[in-house]
Amino acid sequence: MNFARFALEQFKDPNLVQWLEETGAGNHPAVVAFFSKVGQALSDDSPRNGGGSGMGGGGDPKTAAQAQAALQEFNRSEAKQKALWDHSHPQHEAVVAEKDKLFKLAYPDDEK
Repeated sequence: MNFARFALEQFKDPNLVQWLEETGAGNHPAVVAFFSKVGQALSDDSPRNGGGSGMGGGGDPKTAAQAQAALQEFNRSEAKQKALWDHSHPQHEAVVAEKDKLFKLAYPDDEK
């Protein structure tokens, strides 16, 4: 799922979606870029959006499929990847713990 779609799905405003489709504005590069930035901000685990699970405020995943989807978003997040691979990053330990938690839920059979 791309960040623009993720942002739209978080707010689920059918009137906005209808307007974007009817006018074609949903295909305009500036609109797509804006919603992409909003979606990325919602998915990032950063102080500007209150931190949290990085799940866009939707809470922790409960199923393996939800955790796998969360891992895909995690892997697309430049901010999370930077923190994951930079051992001196202030959020490194939290991001490593988040990925480990998601992986254990997504692939429980791999732990045996």
